[in-house]
Amino acid sequence: MIHTLTLNPSLDYLLSLDEFVPGGLNRAREAQLFEGGKGINVALMLARLGQPVRALGFRAGATGRLLRELLAAEGLEEALLPLPEGFTRINLKLEAAAEETELNGPGPAPGPAALAALERQLAAIPPEDTLVAAGSLPPGLPADSYDRLLTPCAARGVRCVLDTNGEALRAGLAARPWLIKPNLAELAGLLGLSAEEQAALAPKPGEAPGPALLEAMCTAQSLGARNVLVSLGGQGAALLAERGELRYQPAPAGRPVNTAGAGDSLLAGFLAELGRSASPTEALRLGVAAGSATAFSPALASAEAVRRLAEEGRW
Repeated sequence: MIHTLTLNPSLDYLLSLDEFVPGGLNRAREAQLFEGGKGINVALMLARLGQPVRALGFRAGATGRLLRELLAAEGLEEALLPLPEGFTRINLKLEAAAEETELNGPGPAPGPAALAALERQLAAIPPEDTLVAAGSLPPGLPADSYDRLLTPCAARGVRCVLDTNGEALRAGLAARPWLIKPNLAELAGLLGLSAEEQAALAPKPGEAPGPALLEAMCTAQSLGARNVLVSLGGQGAALLAERGELRYQPAPAGRPVNTAGAGDSLLAGFLAELGRSASPTEALRLGVAAGSATAFSPALASAEAVRRLAEEGRW
């Protein structure tokens, strides 16, 4: 079974406007409310692809109760721990003139009792299960929080996956996660690369990854990651396995509509197929299909959209 950990989930409120006027009155033509948070997105896509999954993390207040209702409507098993104060954050997304502006809330701060309860949940995960820790840290938690949470799990044989960024990613590598899934910007940030060096990592259209990306992925392994899965946006994804094999899967052609959640869908598709076929090549292929299907959809893609894209042809 796969368990996802979202320490700072959200409700994502998307407002679509014809025009956004800063400082003025703006009226949206459409409003949508979604479950949010990287781990939540991974769990939802895993469930849609038929993979048994349970969502862990924290919730708080009335927005936390609404989050649970939305997850229940999706049929997702969850065991989010309630916090005594605060409320689950709301992330506001304004979509106007082909641009999206994001205003993300901070989220509630879990106290010592809540963290102890979470540690008990994690300690009950059976060995050989998978734990996906994804997303930003809530206020008050130190940068090494993922390290402290994942290290005991990994020591018991739980397959730990880490998908975060910045100092939380750097510190989390001390747990020697089985897999990390950065995008190019996150990988460059981890390695302290300049904007020019980051640009050199991206494959050219129609070409496989070059030596710069391979070197960066090898460096990430030397810092503690056993396997490295890098999402490349419209160029697909690359996987560097623990034993050194590099695999690359280009993305299918299509018009991006919404890139939010595409990386989470990539990770979910990869893990879902890996659990079924144990083939990294096929797992990478389904992962890219899932990420692309979400990018081509207004929200997280349906299972039908993912499978249709995966079966359309060998792109």
